Amino acid sequence: MLCSIRMIITDDNLKKLLIKKEIVDEKKADDLIQLASQTKTSFVQLLIDKDIISDSHIGLIVADFLHFPFIILSKTYISYETARLIPEKFARKYNVIPFARDTTGIKLGMIDPRQTYIQSLIAKKTGEKVIPYLATENDIHNKFQI
Repeated sequence: MLCSIRMIITDDNLKKLLIKKEIVDEKKADDLIQLASQTKTSFVQLLIDKDIISDSHIGLIVADFLHFPFIILSKTYISYETARLIPEKFARKYNVIPFARDTTGIKLGMIDPRQTYIQSLIAKKTGEKVIPYLATENDIHNKFQI
């Protein structure tokens, strides 16, 4: 599994959020961070592998922390027309998936919705506003497999 949540939130910040939400206590979080370091696994991946929290739940927590909406792409119907708004090669390279289009603009699932450069490129190409949503890397990669 792929997890790039660690690239947009520190383990320490994620630990604090998980403790605040009572998903783990401080000792368990510290033990997991230490185990992740020893096994050269990410803290996020270890949480998922040990069934402490799901990929989607981590995504929701991080999206809330970053003040972005969250999308579970695996549970979202994406029309062929919407999917083709962005060339697949570009979408794979930047880990983005357009999942809806309406009068407000193109809704875009992204691993890191703070990447305004990518949003600007898509807005320029389409002539439409881009509305970024956080999506987990696992979810994006799984959607590419469909």
